[in-house]
Amino acid sequence: MNTPRQALMPAILLSAAVLACAPAESPPPEAAAPGVDTAAVMAGVADLWSRWAVADTADDLDGILALLNEDGRLDLKGFPPLLGREAARAAMGPLYAQVDYLEATATPSFTIAISSALAHQAGTYMERYTLEGQKGEMTDHGRYAAALAKGADGQWRWAYMMAMVDSTVTRK
Repeated sequence: MNTPRQALMPAILLSAAVLACAPAESPPPEAAAPGVDTAAVMAGVADLWSRWAVADTADDLDGILALLNEDGRLDLKGFPPLLGREAARAAMGPLYAQVDYLEATATPSFTIAISSALAHQAGTYMERYTLEGQKGEMTDHGRYAAALAKGADGQWRWAYMMAMVDSTVTRK
């Protein structure tokens, strides 16, 4: 004959087994990361390239440099790595004194909005220009990759830009 204690023992063991197998209580959900306003990122980055084309064809080196973060880096074919606006000014100044840019376009292949203030982009570009002392126009076709950052002033700038010319075409 079972005592009341013996009769309860299987129920207690079964309850303990069920509790041991039950999933642990989930931690409270983390706050969701703020959404990325992809449309605003795309518009801001497109505006950056529009400002570049305007500054480039106006031979406005200051306008070009305003598109670079103060501590940004440029890796451009034919130049050593340029760290910051002043290094870019020193290296690019002689070039802008000899070149008259007639047309400039950038065509993104892809843009990744990392956040509402950071994007990565790669694409192609074209610059049509004349060079002091040379006859005819030249056209450079190239590729670029960039990290683009939105500043406290709301303007998008290059935090990092790598660009290389793929080919140069001389028009006669």
